[in-house]
Amino acid sequence: LLLTALGWLASGRDAVRTLFGMPHPAINVVLLKLKDLLQRDPGRVRARFLLGRALNDQGDYAGAENEFRRAAALGYSADDVAPMLARALLYQGKLDELGEEPLLNLAKDPVAQAGVLTSRASALLARGEADRALSMLERALQLAPTAGEPKAAMGNFLIDRGRLEDAASLMSAGLEADPRSSVLNLAFGAYQRASGRPDEAV
Repeated sequence: LLLTALGWLASGRDAVRTLFGMPHPAINVVLLKLKDLLQRDPGRVRARFLLGRALNDQGDYAGAENEFRRAAALGYSADDVAPMLARALLYQGKLDELGEEPLLNLAKDPVAQAGVLTSRASALLARGEADRALSMLERALQLAPTAGEPKAAMGNFLIDRGRLEDAASLMSAGLEADPRSSVLNLAFGAYQRASGRPDEAV
């Protein structure tokens, strides 16, 4: 079970989907084993990154941030670390840090860059800077047109502004490409509720 769990975490699949399919006790076993491994060998950079992902999924965003920073310091890929660190900062409400963190700018992969931009756009929305947030989301979609996270964020942006059909069109296209995307399914559920069809919401 542990090897299966670690395999899913290591696969790079959507983080929510990764853990939702497992019983909660199994996730706790994974966390304990990763922590034990790192106590014995603190330099295991892949294990440190995986621990950060697991902590992020469990809602321990401060712990996740710490592990992502340590993984980056050990040389782990910025393309992997940056979008996950951005999410951990966002969920902690560290909006200033999210906008200024140099590590987030080291990502080179377009999908990783789009993930960082999506989190930064969410921070701007939290501050009421809708125009800047929209510009950032558009840039994220240009970088990664098939990625689920920026599509879901843009869909929610459109829903909040009453542009329900535009949101539906965007998210439907995303779900056709990746019907199992948890972030897109959640966003599409928000669309169903906003459009008066809560019984169809996922």
